[in-house]
Amino acid sequence: MSTKMYNYRVRKDQWWDFARACREVYLNNHPLMQLLKSAADRGDDAMSSFKKLSKTVDALERAEMIVDIQIFDEGDTYILRPLERGYFFMNNVHEWSGFLDEVTYDDRADVPPEEEKNKVVAQWCDEKISSREYLMFNVLSRDDFMNVAVGVLLPAPRP
Repeated sequence: MSTKMYNYRVRKDQWWDFARACREVYLNNHPLMQLLKSAADRGDDAMSSFKKLSKTVDALERAEMIVDIQIFDEGDTYILRPLERGYFFMNNVHEWSGFLDEVTYDDRADVPPEEEKNKVVAQWCDEKISSREYLMFNVLSRDDFMNVAVGVLLPAPRP
């Protein structure tokens, strides 16, 4: 059986800065957020649009389009495992390069020598997943999708 892992390591003292930066990139750039903003902008009236967007958000939730990160505690650092459909995190990891170190291992092909050390980390993460010893960080939730829709339909009053 093959072992594969596409994870990242962050120092604990940088966790919250990374988490804020990550959410900001997702909220501003994730294709689903752009889709919801665009759909809300095209709405007929606010109530009709809200009902349509609510159904869309329900469908996104059923399709498991919510974005989470599993967090494994290594002591001074965390190992982060993005859980999402698609590759948005991997395609945007450069946005957080100041926070993250890549921790990859994939033995479905030849493993580069510099990644061989990560096999132990991959096995450890698999054990932690099996025993449910991890934390979860919700990057994009149903509430985030709804907040985008409502924010477009009902903009904040101007002071």
